Amino acid sequence: MQMRRRREGYSLLELMVGITLAGIVLAATVPNVRSYRESQRMAAAGDRIASAIRSAQARARSQNCDIIVECRPLTNEIAVIDDLNGNGVADVGEQVTMHPIPDGVTLSATTLVGDQLLFNSRGRATNSGTITLQGSHVSDREIRISAGTGRVLVRIPTAP
Repeated sequence: MQMRRRREGYSLLELMVGITLAGIVLAATVPNVRSYRESQRMAAAGDRIASAIRSAQARARSQNCDIIVECRPLTNEIAVIDDLNGNGVADVGEQVTMHPIPDGVTLSATTLVGDQLLFNSRGRATNSGTITLQGSHVSDREIRISAGTGRVLVRIPTAP
């Protein structure tokens, strides 16, 4: 009686088929991972700016002074200015806090008058408007600020 030896390991053909299948699966998932990462970057940028605006509103209330949130599309950043004398501009001695927009995200447009949002000493927004963020290969984000209440909402804009 002849006993068959048990084969251990894989043949070269089985190994090649396995590597080919793994390559196909990897090629199909890489674009989805890249898109997911871009959308997360955009969402984080919108949340970061909304947080800076909410913080400015709270600071206006707590410090009992006007706070200006200034959008600077040319330098791709948001400036928060403690306007202690109420003249609407950053003067010597007034604190200016910069909030840069992350790489891959662009501050593309605002509907704010003069690209500025003003919170008065009671924390109320004197005007309303939107700040639009744009990224590559992902949906834009829109940060809406309501007049009066100063409510801040981050959303994906709808098509016109």
